[in-house]
Amino acid sequence: MAKLLSGAQFKADRGGVKYDDIDQDALYRDQTGTPRYLKKPAVIPQIAAESVSCGPDHCLLLTKNHEAYSWGFNENYQTGQGQSEKVMVATRIENTAVKGKKLVFVGAGGQFGVIAGEAA
Repeated sequence: MAKLLSGAQFKADRGGVKYDDIDQDALYRDQTGTPRYLKKPAVIPQIAAESVSCGPDHCLLLTKNHEAYSWGFNENYQTGQGQSEKVMVATRIENTAVKGKKLVFVGAGGQFGVIAGEAA
């Protein structure tokens, strides 16, 4: 099972799972009741994660089977999911850059994502 790391600010479209599926007790809420971050990791069902990397607005996940998943804000294409502005749930990255590659690393920053594979 994958673990979603706590972030500086929680937003419903950046949790990796549907907002309604998140344990509401795991959310820290500010004085207005707005969820701000996860107090404990949330499990993303049915994805066996090897590692997770989180930027401020998106996350990348590498599975034990060398597949990459991403979710979150995507205005600068940092999730590797094409032109969608938001990726609401953890979604496998399946594009020509990673197709057929044995992926070994994921990294997320402010407005970028990095995925690396073994040399052919």
